[in-house]
Amino acid sequence: MKVSKIAVVAFAASALVLTGCSSSSDSDAAATDAASAPAAANDNAQYNICMVTHGDGGGFWSVAKAGAERAASDLGVTFKYEETSNDAEKEAQLITADTTSGCQAIAASAPNPDAIKDAMLAAKAAGIPTVTMNSGSKVFKDLGAFTHVGQDEFVAGQGAGLKFKDAGAKH
Repeated sequence: MKVSKIAVVAFAASALVLTGCSSSSDSDAAATDAASAPAAANDNAQYNICMVTHGDGGGFWSVAKAGAERAASDLGVTFKYEETSNDAEKEAQLITADTTSGCQAIAASAPNPDAIKDAMLAAKAAGIPTVTMNSGSKVFKDLGAFTHVGQDEFVAGQGAGLKFKDAGAKH
């Protein structure tokens, strides 16, 4: 499978978003890596990446948005962030609108995959590379996404449990 430059840019932007949501030492290292990378080439300015999330403007999603905006700036791409306050129907509508309005790559969270499946598959059918992020790790292929950026909540819970155990927590 040949992966287009825009797909790579969309993946990189999604990965940088979630890097911004990690621990401060991890995100500091990512920021250092991004700062030491070559300046964004002007040839990326024509790329229009859209991100649609189930976000509600809270702490997690405000950090995700800031990370996405930073990634877009670092990569030199045009970027649009949209959140839906957990309204799956609105998320599907925004993905559909982005498909027809010139987005060249779409990243979407998928807490309700059935609600966005048709919109995501329509984007794929239109030749738009899609990525799921944050939620949807088990269904990203069913949604037509070429990859998923995030981690499984079960694995994350196990990791948190191990950290608590290492810290001496009993309950």
